[in-house]
Amino acid sequence: MNELTTIFTQRDTDGNGKLSYVEFTAHAHDNPMRHDLFNYFDKNKDGFLTKEEMVDNNYHAMDHNGDNQVSRTDFDHYYTNIIHHLLQQQQHGQIYLSQNNERDLLFQYH
Repeated sequence: MNELTTIFTQRDTDGNGKLSYVEFTAHAHDNPMRHDLFNYFDKNKDGFLTKEEMVDNNYHAMDHNGDNQVSRTDFDHYYTNIIHHLLQQQQHGQIYLSQNNERDLLFQYH
């Protein structure tokens, strides 16, 4: 979890303890799923990713056997499942891209 925390802290360029969409995508500007991933991790839909949303929740989800270790296989399996889920939502028209001030966010239909 220390590695994820370090990455989070490095990407939090304004030091406010949250990642904005711009901070999140600065390292993934060529990733076509960046909008989808940001929205997926932004559980409370406030337009920012907290350490809990980005690090803690993901780490615990990856550590499926509770041994406080995440193997490369655990990591790959977790993100493969997320991407598969997001692609299914896109194919079924359950998500769409919207412009929101300075950032693009993904919203789900309810």
